[in-house]
Amino acid sequence: EALVVATTYRLAKKAAGLVKVEVSGANHWAVLSLDDAIKAESRFADTDCEIGDLDAVEKALASSALRVTGETYVIGQHGFPMEKQAACASPEERGGMTLWSSMQAPDFCRAKVVGILNLHGKGSLVTVKCTHAGGASDRRT
Repeated sequence: EALVVATTYRLAKKAAGLVKVEVSGANHWAVLSLDDAIKAESRFADTDCEIGDLDAVEKALASSALRVTGETYVIGQHGFPMEKQAACASPEERGGMTLWSSMQAPDFCRAKVVGILNLHGKGSLVTVKCTHAGGASDRRT
Protein backbone atom coordinates (compact mmCIF):
# COMPACT_ATOMS: atom_id res chain seq x y z
CA GLU A 1 0.00 0.00 0.00
CA ALA A 2 1.12 3.53 -0.69
CA LEU A 3 -0.12 7.03 0.02
CA VAL A 4 0.93 9.99 -2.09
CA VAL A 5 0.57 13.51 -0.73
CA ALA A 6 1.61 16.43 -2.94
CA THR A 7 1.02 20.11 -3.42
CA THR A 8 0.18 19.82 -7.13
CA TYR A 9 -1.42 17.30 -9.44
CA ARG A 10 1.79 16.95 -11.48
CA LEU A 11 3.87 16.20 -8.39
CA ALA A 12 1.30 13.63 -7.25
CA LYS A 13 1.39 11.91 -10.66
CA LYS A 14 5.21 11.89 -10.65
CA ALA A 15 5.34 10.50 -7.09
CA ALA A 16 2.71 7.85 -7.87
CA GLY A 17 4.86 6.73 -10.80
CA LEU A 18 7.72 6.05 -8.41
CA VAL A 19 5.67 3.67 -6.24
CA LYS A 20 6.66 0.02 -6.72
CA VAL A 21 4.17 -2.60 -5.60
CA GLU A 22 5.10 -6.23 -5.07
CA VAL A 23 2.43 -8.86 -4.51
CA SER A 24 3.56 -12.24 -3.23
CA GLY A 25 2.04 -15.16 -5.07
CA ALA A 26 0.42 -12.93 -7.69
CA ASN A 27 -1.03 -14.91 -10.59
CA HIS A 28 0.23 -18.24 -9.28
CA TRP A 29 -3.15 -19.64 -10.33
CA ALA A 30 -3.30 -17.93 -13.76
CA VAL A 31 -4.21 -20.11 -16.74
CA LEU A 32 -2.49 -18.54 -19.74
CA SER A 33 -2.48 -21.27 -22.37
CA LEU A 34 -4.49 -24.25 -23.55
CA ASP A 35 -1.88 -26.56 -21.99
CA ASP A 36 -2.27 -24.75 -18.64
CA ALA A 37 -6.06 -25.16 -18.86
CA ILE A 38 -5.82 -28.88 -19.60
CA LYS A 39 -3.31 -29.42 -16.77
CA ALA A 40 -5.51 -27.49 -14.32
CA GLU A 41 -8.67 -29.22 -15.59
CA SER A 42 -10.09 -25.72 -15.99
CA ARG A 43 -13.60 -25.78 -17.42
CA PHE A 44 -16.65 -23.55 -17.28
CA ALA A 45 -19.11 -24.86 -14.74
CA ASP A 46 -22.77 -25.26 -15.63
CA THR A 47 -22.24 -25.66 -19.37
CA ASP A 48 -23.46 -28.35 -21.74
CA CYS A 49 -19.91 -29.60 -22.33
CA GLU A 50 -19.33 -33.14 -21.08
CA ILE A 51 -16.03 -34.96 -20.86
CA GLY A 52 -17.44 -38.43 -21.51
CA ASP A 53 -15.69 -41.79 -21.22
CA LEU A 54 -12.07 -41.05 -22.15
CA ASP A 55 -11.08 -44.72 -21.93
CA ALA A 56 -13.70 -45.61 -24.55
CA VAL A 57 -12.40 -42.83 -26.80
CA GLU A 58 -8.80 -44.02 -26.46
CA LYS A 59 -9.88 -47.62 -27.18
CA ALA A 60 -11.82 -46.56 -30.29
CA LEU A 61 -8.90 -44.49 -31.55
CA ALA A 62 -6.45 -47.35 -30.96
CA SER A 63 -8.58 -49.73 -33.05
CA SER A 64 -9.06 -47.23 -35.88
CA ALA A 65 -7.72 -48.20 -39.32
CA LEU A 66 -6.43 -44.68 -39.96
CA ARG A 67 -4.60 -42.78 -37.25
CA VAL A 68 -3.04 -39.34 -37.32
CA THR A 69 -0.79 -38.31 -34.45
CA GLY A 70 0.94 -35.12 -33.46
CA GLU A 71 0.17 -31.67 -32.18
CA THR A 72 -0.49 -28.32 -33.75
CA TYR A 73 -0.96 -24.83 -32.42
CA VAL A 74 -2.78 -22.06 -34.20
CA ILE A 75 -1.65 -18.60 -33.20
CA GLY A 76 -4.53 -16.16 -33.39
CA GLN A 77 -7.51 -16.74 -35.64
CA HIS A 78 -5.83 -18.07 -38.76
CA GLY A 79 -7.83 -20.58 -40.75
CA PHE A 80 -10.98 -20.95 -38.69
CA PRO A 81 -13.68 -18.53 -37.58
CA MET A 82 -13.84 -18.99 -33.83
CA GLU A 83 -14.80 -16.21 -31.49
CA LYS A 84 -12.37 -15.63 -28.66
CA GLN A 85 -13.99 -15.65 -25.24
CA ALA A 86 -12.00 -12.96 -23.48
CA ALA A 87 -12.67 -9.90 -21.38
CA CYS A 88 -10.72 -7.30 -19.44
CA ALA A 89 -12.03 -6.72 -15.92
CA SER A 90 -11.66 -3.53 -13.88
CA PRO A 91 -12.65 -3.54 -10.19
CA GLU A 92 -15.15 -0.86 -9.18
CA GLU A 93 -16.35 0.56 -5.88
CA ARG A 94 -18.61 -1.50 -3.59
CA GLY A 95 -17.22 -4.79 -4.92
CA GLY A 96 -18.40 -4.24 -8.47
CA MET A 97 -16.63 -5.03 -11.73
CA THR A 98 -16.62 -3.47 -15.20
CA LEU A 99 -15.88 -5.90 -18.03
CA TRP A 100 -14.62 -4.78 -21.43
CA SER A 101 -15.47 -7.43 -23.98
CA SER A 102 -15.89 -7.86 -27.73
CA MET A 103 -17.73 -11.17 -27.66
CA GLN A 104 -21.18 -11.72 -29.08
CA ALA A 105 -22.58 -13.01 -25.80
CA PRO A 106 -21.69 -10.42 -23.14
CA ASP A 107 -24.48 -11.78 -20.93
CA PHE A 108 -22.62 -15.12 -20.75
CA CYS A 109 -19.42 -13.35 -19.74
CA ARG A 110 -21.27 -11.31 -17.13
CA ALA A 111 -22.98 -14.38 -15.69
CA LYS A 112 -19.65 -16.20 -15.34
CA VAL A 113 -18.04 -13.25 -13.55
CA VAL A 114 -21.06 -12.91 -11.24
CA GLY A 115 -20.64 -16.60 -10.35
CA ILE A 116 -16.86 -16.38 -9.88
CA LEU A 117 -17.21 -13.34 -7.59
CA ASN A 118 -20.16 -14.93 -5.75
CA LEU A 119 -22.40 -11.95 -6.51
CA HIS A 120 -25.58 -13.96 -7.02
CA GLY A 121 -28.52 -11.59 -6.56
CA LYS A 122 -26.16 -8.62 -6.91
CA GLY A 123 -25.56 -8.90 -10.64
CA SER A 124 -26.09 -5.18 -11.12
CA LEU A 125 -22.61 -4.69 -9.65
CA VAL A 126 -21.14 -6.24 -12.83
CA THR A 127 -21.31 -4.13 -15.98
CA VAL A 128 -20.24 -5.27 -19.45
CA LYS A 129 -19.13 -2.75 -22.04
CA CYS A 130 -18.95 -4.11 -25.58
CA THR A 131 -16.49 -2.42 -27.90
CA HIS A 132 -17.49 -4.52 -30.92
CA ALA A 133 -19.99 -7.34 -31.21
CA GLY A 134 -19.01 -8.75 -34.58
CA GLY A 135 -18.65 -12.41 -35.22
CA ALA A 136 -17.22 -15.10 -37.41
CA SER A 137 -20.36 -15.74 -39.42
CA ASP A 138 -19.29 -13.43 -42.26
CA ARG A 139 -15.77 -14.81 -42.72
CA ARG A 140 -14.37 -14.49 -46.23
CA THR A 141 -12.06 -17.20 -47.58
